[in-house]
Amino acid sequence: METVKSYIDKNGRLHIPASFRKVLHLEPGEEVLLYQEGAELKVRTFKQSLTRARQLVKQYNTENLDLVSLLLESRREEAKKDV
Repeated sequence: METVKSYIDKNGRLHIPASFRKVLHLEPGEEVLLYQEGAELKVRTFKQSLTRARQLVKQYNTENLDLVSLLLESRREEAKKDV
């Protein structure tokens, strides 16, 4: 694990060193998600977050159900009850 000293500029922007951007495949203008875990700030790309979300869904959807169809059917049933 590489550790470097960085800085936050007067506009509140965090400087991410080129070596980190290269390893993480971060391009200028790319949007990232920042989240806090305890006293740490973590950065994740949207692609990484999407991959993580898919892994979590797969972990709990062991029968490989069509979750979108199940949700739509559930909403249709709810709508029928409201009439």
